[in-house]
Amino acid sequence: MSESSTDLIEAIRFGFFAEKGTSKGVFGKKIILEIKKALLAGKIRSGEAFPTVHQLSEELHIPAKIAFQVISSLMAEGILEIQEGMGTTIKGVPPSSPMLRSAFLSNEAEHFATEARFLGLKEGEVLDTLRSYWI
Repeated sequence: MSESSTDLIEAIRFGFFAEKGTSKGVFGKKIILEIKKALLAGKIRSGEAFPTVHQLSEELHIPAKIAFQVISSLMAEGILEIQEGMGTTIKGVPPSSPMLRSAFLSNEAEHFATEARFLGLKEGEVLDTLRSYWI
């Protein structure tokens, strides 16, 4: 495995396993989130090699099916691409339209707001929490 792939696996592993009690149903979503966070933070860069399904599966101790779903989702989102002679590489943060961003955030915001209300959080507490994750 290349050095950049090892760095990527470490970035994913750190965030992925830092959260206790992750159920199998959210493994793929959590891994995708960690990859996006690593990309935004500059821990991984456009053009770097991305691990294969087998490497991702072995290094993160997840089923190959989940590793395949992660790679497929990232390719569909335009974050990964296949380059002849290089394999799968990081393409970067894909451009998006205001309408796509709004649609994505609407679903995420609804989920976040529902969970916050369920936990009995006040609006100020929710905004403070959101601000703490703003990069």
